[in-house]
Amino acid sequence: MRYIHCPSGMKIPYIGFGTYTLTEADIEAVIPSAYRTGYRLFDCAQYYGNESALGRVIKEYNLPRNRLFLSTKVHPDIRTYEEAKQAIEQSLKDLQVDYLDLLLLHSPNPLDKLDEDHTPYYESNHEVYKAMEEAYKEGKAKYLGVSNFGIDDLKDLLSHSQVKISVNQVKLHPHHVNQDLLEYCKGKGILIEAYSPLGSGGLLADPGLKEIADNHGVNPANICLSFVHQLGCLPITMAKQAEYMAANLAASTELTPDELYSLLQ
Repeated sequence: MRYIHCPSGMKIPYIGFGTYTLTEADIEAVIPSAYRTGYRLFDCAQYYGNESALGRVIKEYNLPRNRLFLSTKVHPDIRTYEEAKQAIEQSLKDLQVDYLDLLLLHSPNPLDKLDEDHTPYYESNHEVYKAMEEAYKEGKAKYLGVSNFGIDDLKDLLSHSQVKISVNQVKLHPHHVNQDLLEYCKGKGILIEAYSPLGSGGLLADPGLKEIADNHGVNPANICLSFVHQLGCLPITMAKQAEYMAANLAASTELTPDELYSLLQ
């Protein structure tokens, strides 16, 4: 397994296995297979409703805790310090672990209000992050981060936080890159984790992407993941079949500057 060494000191696997949309039965079936394939970073969230299932599988299959990198997120509707403290304890209980490798604030505001003004939620972000910082100081979370945060959201939280933000997990894939956010995060030493790196599957039929894939003798998914890696970001992938898990793990095509440019548009 290759790792990314972050300015915050965090050493994190270069690719993650996501659990969004996975049912309890899915978790039981795919997590052991993903671990055998070589995945070590498993990304979940309270919002996904499957932390308990993941915790059971880790215990049932005796997956070594010291070889796992577990990441979860405080529910986006939690908006107070006390609620956040309780939520973090619940995640630890559900996952059946003593600590999290990475704890994220899931959203700068409730997910159903992502397209609205974020500023009314800044104060609640400070409260939730304060609870996360306490978890960090108590050894219950090794690193902290956020998800779905824009530049203004980050500027505000950075001005009210004590513990470094190591990660910002956002939607990123070919033809969907917020270059200003990417540069801002790089400048602040914040790693971008890319969710939906394959565009939820819709990108795989894109003619331009397919042409690049054909030129390199690989499949379009390989190009999507290689694109994310080449931008210096970490893709969060998910596959239910072992062959696709392995292919995603191995994606490492070197794209030309022209190819990168075309995929950024």
